[in-house]
Amino acid sequence: MAMDPAARIYWADGAGSRAVFTSLQAVLQELRTPFLGDRAVALYRPTGMSPSHGYFVLSDSCDVEGPAAMGNERLVLNQRLDLDQPRTVSGLSATSTLRPFTLVLDSAVSIPWQDPYGRGVALIGVQDANSAMPDLSDQLHRAEIGRLVETLNASRLQGTLALQRNLGDAVRAVLDSGPTGVGRMGRLTSLVASAREIFGSDTAYLALPEESETTKYYFASMANVNTPQFRQLRMRFEQGLGGLARSEGKVVRTLRYADDDRLKAPPVSETLVEGISSAMAAPLFSGGAVRGVIYIGNRTPTPFSETDERVLEEFAEYLGLLMGEPHYQDAVRESQSTRLREDFAHAIHDSVVRSLVQIGFTAEQASASAQHEATSQSIAQIQVAAEEALTTLREELSGLILHPSTGVTELGAVVEQITDVPLRPGAERNIYLSPVIEHETLPHNVAEVLVQVGVEALTNSLRHAAAQTERVEIISGPDTVELLISDDGHGSAQLQGALEGLVRGGHFGLSSMFRRASSVNGHLDVTSSPDAGTTVHLRVPRTW
Repeated sequence: MAMDPAARIYWADGAGSRAVFTSLQAVLQELRTPFLGDRAVALYRPTGMSPSHGYFVLSDSCDVEGPAAMGNERLVLNQRLDLDQPRTVSGLSATSTLRPFTLVLDSAVSIPWQDPYGRGVALIGVQDANSAMPDLSDQLHRAEIGRLVETLNASRLQGTLALQRNLGDAVRAVLDSGPTGVGRMGRLTSLVASAREIFGSDTAYLALPEESETTKYYFASMANVNTPQFRQLRMRFEQGLGGLARSEGKVVRTLRYADDDRLKAPPVSETLVEGISSAMAAPLFSGGAVRGVIYIGNRTPTPFSETDERVLEEFAEYLGLLMGEPHYQDAVRESQSTRLREDFAHAIHDSVVRSLVQIGFTAEQASASAQHEATSQSIAQIQVAAEEALTTLREELSGLILHPSTGVTELGAVVEQITDVPLRPGAERNIYLSPVIEHETLPHNVAEVLVQVGVEALTNSLRHAAAQTERVEIISGPDTVELLISDDGHGSAQLQGALEGLVRGGHFGLSSMFRRASSVNGHLDVTSSPDAGTTVHLRVPRTW
């Protein structure tokens, strides 16, 4: 794709670079001095952008308390500015299209400039109505707007070089991951991790067509995606942001996903549960057709820039070249196989497992209210049988997500299975898993124990605690892997007894947690009280 000379430079910050914003901020600070201004902001309108759409923020320098303008944030002004010559203006306000933010200058000097990419204007002014600006003609010669333009050009070049280095590093990281990589999907995992690193985004994920399917995508690999609702999405080709990218054949971005009326049948509820607010999507072309979509997303509103689009477009072009490579195809087939196993496991979980949980719960209640000893014992036997069947079935389901050749499971997949346990209506579940360790793998037997203990802990919380908040955390250290499950519900001091006492007291699920922990030489602590909730803490030593 040929580009004109001007297009080779990224005119705005993006992909994690703040070279333009930071460099101009120092110049704006100096420009304020001769005008006695308490704020200076550099705004920019690229060629082709309608005046009614306002300006993008390049930088902001302000001594007044309150929030600053964000780089690339779009501001709509309450009056038209002269972009041909300097002027004095009064009663100027600029309102953000991103958030509740308005920049107000009671009096200001506007100094315009033009470059190959568009038109800019520096606004230097005061926000206090009682402060008067010096006369423009007396101070204009001190403005040194030329230095601002020189600094802008230098910072653009600096940012462009840094972004190109980052892009090259990301592509090399994907290539260097080798044919197998780490975890279940190898090179696919490296691909989304590299995309996330380029942009410093909260999440990144890759959608690929299902096997023998020409109308639907599934998420083949994800970085820092926490909720099963989002992970298990299946999308028709025309749906959501990826559908828009596919139909337009180019990178698309959205500031507020839930409110974007360009999107067809977007999965808004699943996206909101995951917390994603702003995102970009790029189609992956191979052999002249769209073979997938790469996404990045943030959980706070983010003004993605044209630079972000162009960097993602370039990264997607490299990925398109990789898609015909044999090792990539092997990773795709493995991903499809993994997805089928997980779909089966989720289907069983949603039907049989939850039925067994309900049977055990009902039996426990019936046993507590039984009037006769024989009836109570019979009901207790039903409860034990349900618990044993549940334990066996969960072990079988855990095996379905294991890598068939390496016998390892990623920590992200462990957390995903644990948090499949339903959440009490109105309650909140906080998940803590560092992106650094999300793709770290564990031996299958250790992963199974973490999943089983975690599921049991959350199931107990659901059935007994009436908690408002749950916390799930995995910590990976040099000597141990730790799982912490806690809630703020109704605990019980009886849960802290010895294993034999737990069995006698009918706490079969809790006692099985201790047995599972001991099977991998782990140590399990359970602390619980009526007014402080319950915490389950499993430590497994690294012996592998």
